Amino acid sequence: MTKLDQTHLNQVYTLLRASNLMTEDIDLSIHQLFGELQGENLIAMAALEVYGTNALLRSVAVDTNHKNAGYGKSMVIDVEADALQNGISNIYLLTETAGNFFNKLGYEQIDRSSVPKEILKTTQFAELCPQSAVCMTKKLNDE
Repeated sequence: MTKLDQTHLNQVYTLLRASNLMTEDIDLSIHQLFGELQGENLIAMAALEVYGTNALLRSVAVDTNHKNAGYGKSMVIDVEADALQNGISNIYLLTETAGNFFNKLGYEQIDRSSVPKEILKTTQFAELCPQSAVCMTKKLNDE
């Protein structure tokens, strides 16, 4: 896993669009971008918005030619490990299509009303994702 920067943004946007995911609010001052590179090509990615000990996981995407090879799972596991090392205890997400995928990785469906206010105020929660999106969370530590 590589932390992505400005030089990767065009590939990030391309991968997100190909995965039917939103690009409107991707901002390097807010989002930590992580990716799996094959040579110079971005083949998988995820983004994390951090708010104290809580974070919003979003934009988990895998290039079409690399789907079903474990890259999505690997990205999520690596992002969780990085988050835990940086003091994050809880990760939240919204999904319309990947609920089963995240459930297999230990995420549980919750009601949006139980999400911390700082996460509810994100553009993802407040504006971009429809109310029909499934809200999920995972506790990263047992404290």
